[in-house]
Amino acid sequence: MILLPLYPQFSKSTTGSSVNEWNRLIKSRPKLKNVNVNIVEKYYDHPVYLDSIIENINRSIEKFPADKRDEVHIIFSAHGTPVKLVKEGDPYKDHIEATVKAVTERANFPQKHHLSYQSKVGPQKWLEPKTPDTIQKLAEGGVKYLVIVPIAFVSDHLETLYEIGIEFRHLAKVKGIEQFEVMPALNDSPKFIAALKDLVLNVKQSKEKIGANESTVVNG
Repeated sequence: MILLPLYPQFSKSTTGSSVNEWNRLIKSRPKLKNVNVNIVEKYYDHPVYLDSIIENINRSIEKFPADKRDEVHIIFSAHGTPVKLVKEGDPYKDHIEATVKAVTERANFPQKHHLSYQSKVGPQKWLEPKTPDTIQKLAEGGVKYLVIVPIAFVSDHLETLYEIGIEFRHLAKVKGIEQFEVMPALNDSPKFIAALKDLVLNVKQSKEKIGANESTVVNG
């Protein structure tokens, strides 16, 4: 059995909690205790995954007038996480930064880019800068063209369609941004699906190498 979380970057609060829930359920089902389980823990640096992001970014930039594309600023917006988790050793922040670095270096975008965080809940201090603050700062600095890349989300949902697509879009308009585009999440992108396929096949190969009745965590 293969567990393939749709979280490219590992965090205790996402992949970690999903695996914990899996383990909890397994304990209540004795017949499944001997099932060989392989887990893909992370795949933020998988080359085909990176290419799927780059493809969507390029499509989003093409929505701007050709003579304005070099003026576009790219904001990579990731789901935030409490700073406390990072201090406790959670690798999520490092994985997000590595994803952005890999994407921008692989694509060699001429546009300037920024990394920020969204979706804060609760009173704890979360990772910064916040995406709304970044939008406002860029607008105040004279930027007129923005594309938001939901870098930690592989499917569209409330935080991409509403938080970015409606709330952040409204903020950008109020602050003077002339064109605001949101990169669609990867969803059913053929390249993204190909990346997932490759991860699963690699897990199967690992399973054959380690033999029966064992389990492994495979890093993409």
